[in-house]
Amino acid sequence: MKKLFCFLVMCSAITMFAQQSGYKSSPLEHMWLNVGNAGFTPGTAEFPCLAMSPAAVPYVAYVDALDIFNFTVSVKKLVGNTWQYVGLAGFDTVNLSPVNLGFSPSGELYVAYSDYYSSGREAVRKFDGTNWVTVGIPGFSGGSASYSAMAFNQQEEIFVAYTDYNHARKATVMKFDGANWVTIGSPGFSQGETEYMSIAISPSGEPYVAYQDWSLSQKITVMRFDGTYWLNVGIPGISLGESYWASIVFNPSGDPCVAFMDGGNSYKATVMKFDGNNWVSLGNAGFSPGSAQCPNLAFSPSGQPYVSFNDETVGFKTSLMIFNGMNWVNVGNPGFSAGQSLYTSLGFGPSGQPYLAYQDMTNFNRATVMKYDSVAVGLNEQESPLFSVYPNPASEIIRIKPGRTTPEGLFYITNVVGKRVIERQVGVSGLTVDISGLPAGVYFIRHEDEREGKAVKLIIQRD
Repeated sequence: MKKLFCFLVMCSAITMFAQQSGYKSSPLEHMWLNVGNAGFTPGTAEFPCLAMSPAAVPYVAYVDALDIFNFTVSVKKLVGNTWQYVGLAGFDTVNLSPVNLGFSPSGELYVAYSDYYSSGREAVRKFDGTNWVTVGIPGFSGGSASYSAMAFNQQEEIFVAYTDYNHARKATVMKFDGANWVTIGSPGFSQGETEYMSIAISPSGEPYVAYQDWSLSQKITVMRFDGTYWLNVGIPGISLGESYWASIVFNPSGDPCVAFMDGGNSYKATVMKFDGNNWVSLGNAGFSPGSAQCPNLAFSPSGQPYVSFNDETVGFKTSLMIFNGMNWVNVGNPGFSAGQSLYTSLGFGPSGQPYLAYQDMTNFNRATVMKYDSVAVGLNEQESPLFSVYPNPASEIIRIKPGRTTPEGLFYITNVVGKRVIERQVGVSGLTVDISGLPAGVYFIRHEDEREGKAVKLIIQRD
């Protein structure tokens, strides 16, 4: 089977030494830290996929490449500061193709992959607390499947999209209705061959897919199922040129958004949003500084878009960027991983801290997970004893009220990447601050004399 595009960067890799310590990207303000040990898998971990449990515990599924002829699927979770297996290690033999991990709305854990012993057909398993049990029949797809993706609707139905070798490598979507796997619409519904499948379910329950469309010079196409037919969302081939690694999600307003490696913009990262009529760029098209391999798009709990990728400009290390309402900016340093990486999978902690899993070439191609810690994303975000803020959440104005022992001085508001967006001198009687010009999202308010790094989290909402 053809190895995915990101594999190309491995050809130029050099041997590096393992590193176990966390990497700090700015000790005074931001830091990226390892979650558990770096390189925590026993061997090569292809296609690591991160999922956060409802209790905000990180889980990682991956293809465990024991040798070049033996690939199995394993899942690990963080227990304390140690990564432990969920069920048996290497519980099934798989093809070398992306593995998908996710929690259903009720919190049940599922994994989807191409099953070696079913001639490469797609399989889904659920963890029952002890074992990984097959959902429906093993190898439920009509033929071999690759580039699969998984999603859930609010009714707990599982949807799997994949490149269908039984239908000329076109797109097929199936769902498990509680008893059987059934095809959504026609199998092989795309115009031509597909790769890099991604699927998301709209707030109204419609499945949407994004993929590389070989009938349109490998541009990105998005389609949705209206209950009867698969229809194009806007024009087919939304990218300027050949593009890779489509990643589709819905924003808090219910608009489909797609990130991809944009061949029309020097293979940099681009994010586009469908506004109901047209696909428009979110920020600048091709916003990453250089080629952005394996981009992964996700929205934080506060609704802000993040994109992770392997960053060419810093030796294909891992970078993360956030859209602040006007521009895409780095979260911490670009290229925060210890060395060259492959693939990225993005999730969020309970206070909005980004977590990233990737294949860590510095650690012999094992899996590593890192998280971004700073005052701006949730460390020590309890109420400061020096002042209070109300209303919170807010949309237009806030009132900052100093405590009785708070000295007069400078208060400042930062966004999630630590940039000061408002500064005000506040007297003992307090101050009203106009926040109507700030985009919706999470912010933090601090006093210049706060010595312990504590901050008040401010939520700005918009109707």
